[in-house]
Amino acid sequence: MKGSLQILLTNHEEIAHVAVANYLRTLGHQVEVARDGHAALKQINAQHYDLLLVDPHTPDINGIEFLTKV
Repeated sequence: MKGSLQILLTNHEEIAHVAVANYLRTLGHQVEVARDGHAALKQINAQHYDLLLVDPHTPDINGIEFLTKV
């Protein structure tokens, strides 16, 4: 799809990430989900993403620390 983005969504609340990921997929985007910040960092190191949607309140790493590492 033209304009399709590769998106990484990080959210530890399953109901939130399922709803958001499903909506983004209906718009034609490729979405992967990470349940915590450390898992997201591993995925970022392994693959390119056009957009990161990150929960700043993940239990393992706060949003500022996550952005610093990215």
